[in-house]
Parts: sequence; C-alpha cells; structure tokens
Amino acid sequence: MVAHPTLLRGAGATGRAAGPVILKRVDDDVVAALLDELSDHGGLNTVLGTRALPSQSGGALTLYQPVHRVFQLALLEVVCDRVGQPRLDPAKIESAGMVLRRRATDSLGRVSDDRLEGWMQDAPTPSSRVSGASKRRQLRGWLPFNGRVNGGASDLDFDPDPGRRIGSLGTGRPELDLRLLVAQTSNGLLREKVIPLFPVPPAVGAATGKTLLYGLIPLAGGEQSEAPEDVPAFDRATLSAHMPQLLRGGLAASIPKQGDFLSWTEGSTASAGSAISLFLTQLRQIAIEMDAFGDSAESRALYAALDAIDLTFFDVATWPPGTTQTAFNTMAAIEAFNAISGRHTRMNGLVHRSAASFLADASRVLVGGDDRGASVRMPLRWPTITTQQADRILDAAQQSMRARLKAIVPRTPQFGDPTREYRLRAFVRVREDGPCAPDLVWSDYSEPFTIAPWYAPSDAPPAVIPLPDAMDRNALKKLKPNVAFAVPKKLADFMNGNDPKKLVSGDGNDGASGIELDWICSFSIPIITLCAFIVLNIFLSLFDLIFRWTMFIKVCIPVPRKA
Repeated sequence: MVAHPTLLRGAGATGRAAGPVILKRVDDDVVAALLDELSDHGGLNTVLGTRALPSQSGGALTLYQPVHRVFQLALLEVVCDRVGQPRLDPAKIESAGMVLRRRATDSLGRVSDDRLEGWMQDAPTPSSRVSGASKRRQLRGWLPFNGRVNGGASDLDFDPDPGRRIGSLGTGRPELDLRLLVAQTSNGLLREKVIPLFPVPPAVGAATGKTLLYGLIPLAGGEQSEAPEDVPAFDRATLSAHMPQLLRGGLAASIPKQGDFLSWTEGSTASAGSAISLFLTQLRQIAIEMDAFGDSAESRALYAALDAIDLTFFDVATWPPGTTQTAFNTMAAIEAFNAISGRHTRMNGLVHRSAASFLADASRVLVGGDDRGASVRMPLRWPTITTQQADRILDAAQQSMRARLKAIVPRTPQFGDPTREYRLRAFVRVREDGPCAPDLVWSDYSEPFTIAPWYAPSDAPPAVIPLPDAMDRNALKKLKPNVAFAVPKKLADFMNGNDPKKLVSGDGNDGASGIELDWICSFSIPIITLCAFIVLNIFLSLFDLIFRWTMFIKVCIPVPRKA
C-alpha cells in the first residue's frame, strides 16, 4: 500500500470521482499549443474551455479522426487522497496510460448496457516463459470482460499488462501466480492496448500548481483484429421475408419460358420487372448472397437442401426430327396438366434433375456469363415447396449467409463501426519507498462517445486545392507528366482500337492488333485532378435532377483577384 491513497481524476474536477476530461483541439501543433496555454495565467481554465461537448443534451460525445484535422486529448490530474487533496509528487509516478473500451453487443447486434470490451493482444504463456521460446503475438481484437472473477475483483480493474499482475496473488511464485490468472479468467493472459499518458513538464506543473497528465486519443489507424469478430445472426423472420419466391413454401413460384431454352442474351437484355429479370434476381440471391454453390460446409448443406427438390424437363433429343417449337410447347402443356390433375401418365422424353443442379448451371450461364453463347433448359414448372422443405432451406441459408458474411469481412478494424460507443479509463502506477511494486490507481470512466465517420463534417476549415487554368495553354504545357501507368497489350489495344462514341453506345470490341507491344502511358497529376473536377461537376449536375443536392454539397463563392 502507498503511504497516502491516490486519486486519479479529470483535470479541474472538484469531486473524488471524475473520468478523463476530453479536449477538442484544431491546432496544427496540438501538444505544443496545449502546453503553452497551460503555462499562461489561468491557463487550465482556458484549456478546459476547449473540452468536447455533446451535440445534444444527454447525448454521447462525438470525437473526430485525424482526417477531419481535429484532435482529441485527455487531461487528468493526480492528487493525494487526504485533507486538501494536494498534488501528488510527479516523481512518484512510475508510469501512466489509458485504455479505450467499447460497449459490447449480443449475437443480434443489440448494445449491452453493462458489458464492456477491450482491444486485446496475446501475452506470453507460462510454457514460453519456462522454455524461453518466443512466439508471434496475435492481435486478438475486441474481447469482452467478464465483470467479476470468482466473486473477487473485477477483471475490468486488472492491470492492462498481465506481466504486472504476477505476484499480485501472493503465492510467492510468479509461475503459479500466472497459472492462477489463467484459471480465473479467459482474459488473464491478454494484454490490453494502452494509450500512453505523459506528465506535463515541471514548468507547466508549477504554473498550474497541479500534477497533470495528458495524452492524445488515437481514433484511426490500420490495426485490424486477427481473430474475426463474430457477426450478428440473421433474424429468422426478416430472412424468411427476404428469401426468393423459388425457395418459399406454399404457392409455387412462376418461372419464365417453361420447358423452353433461356439464353444469356435474353437475360442480359431483359427489361426491369419482366419475368426473366425477376428470375435472374432470384438466381443472384441464391448464388451470391446465399453462396449456395460455394465450397464451405454451410454452402454444401444448403446445396443438399436444394438437391431434395425435383424438377422435370423435356429432353428434346429424344423427340423425332422435325418436331416444331409449337408442338414442343403443346407437349409441355400436356405434361404440366397431367402433373396438376394428378394423372400418372408419363410421356417419353422426360428427364429429372434436382433444383440444386439446375440452379447451379443456370447461375453459371445466366448470372456468371461463363459462356455468353449458351442457354439453359428451363423446367416444365416450378414445384410447390413444402413447409418442411422451406424450413430446411431457410435454416441452411441462414448458416450459409452468416458464413459468407464472415468470409467477406474476416478482419475487423479497431474503429470500423461508427455506431459503436466507447469510453476512456486512465490509470497511474504510483511508486512508494520500499521494495513493493507500484500501486495501480484507476480513474473513473470518461463520458461515452462515438467516433465520427471520415465523411462527417467538422469544425476545421476546408482544405483548398489549387487547380491549373485549363484555358491557359502555355501554363498547361509546363505541366510535365509525373505519373506513369504500365499498360498491357490487350488493354492498350482496347483503348486504341475503339471509338469512344461506340464504347458509350455499347458497340465496342476488343480492338486486337497484330503488333506485340506493351505500353507506358504518362500523365500529369494536376491535369488528372482538373479532369476529375470537370467530370465531377458534370455528374453533380446530372444527379441533381434526382437528389436535389447542389444547394448544400457545392458552394461556390467569388473571391477578389489579387493584383
């Protein structure tokens, strides 16, 4: 124990418990500007005037990323917990830092009111400490805290560094202490990411009369979890309503060109809302969203559920030569009538395939366009899916879609979800005379906050990008190419061998030439920027007919010319 208990709280707080004060700064040299202001007379009050405030009463704070050119800092003070609460001697601070935790969600994505998660990383295991073997640390990502451990202390209050927890259990043997931590909690061997806190220089501490700690709050970066975050499960009722009609129970789905051939060309030119277009939309759902023809175990289970649906087709190859399409369609109608009326008469030349096999081929040709000259034979009709079949398909689709989502988003960025809510908590390790380890002192939690997405507006002035004068040919001639693209032959032939007007109308070709040459094309980045600006304005004008957004997304004001 320390000689005098210590309090860590937000700077300027008068009570015992207060979380870190979060400051919102737009200074270019943010740390230097902060320390300069603190050094002035009454500087702490001036600095506290820049604290982040919620946009509405009772709401969470909104913090910004560096792309907004807005920076957030945490400011805290350390005092002795005794009468008068004098400042702690800075020399007694062994180290300090902050942890950033977020509110947990359940399997359906609902926010939990009483559970928090920390950004965790593997720490050394007991075996590696004994053998001396090293292993690559894995960035585990957001993991939940348990709250209480075996009725004892909360794992929310553990030292972020598991190495510093050794000896805290009092066995006298570090190896045994570490094994006890493993037994107590799944987070016992995980290191929580720490944001460093720094003491202000002695001159600033003397000017304010306080022992202050500050730290920049990092809200962006490339860190991603190496352990995929569990994605929410699909709500069964919502997914059932989203299922294509082909796979729903009850009324049989209608399909285009029953018993006839459907080609890729017909599908690619089908008008929106037509029977062919609706059928292709359902094919895309089954193939892409549900991954019914993928390689995963979940995809194979869905394929097996579709394999139980039997489809009937005419086999034209078995009919006598010269059979007309009209006669063929009549035969299809007879077969369909027999099936509906319950007759058991079967005509020669029928083949049966499973829905899984048919949908896989149809998807390959009509959606994937693997063979643009090909077509697929459509079944005579689509059968009525029983309730039991529909339930099996829905269950399999739910698992396959969840696996599909996990595969598409396998690595979770630390701040990838702008809807999540976070809180800061600071700690300080205070040393005392004697051989005892430093005492860990935690602050209260900060106010809750969310992180603004990159496209959100901020208080910083906009960045100005000067453009060259497109009408000044002499100035443009001086803009030499400063970026080059290596263009392979086929792409160069396509670009050089087509009229842009024909490409727009869809009449282009591969432009193949017999000259075996690759190309290097050089451009001027300022000219590329100028072209992008012109094209942007053209499209803004076109889309304004739909969105009516020009009044608030494009603001052009005159500026007096300089002499």
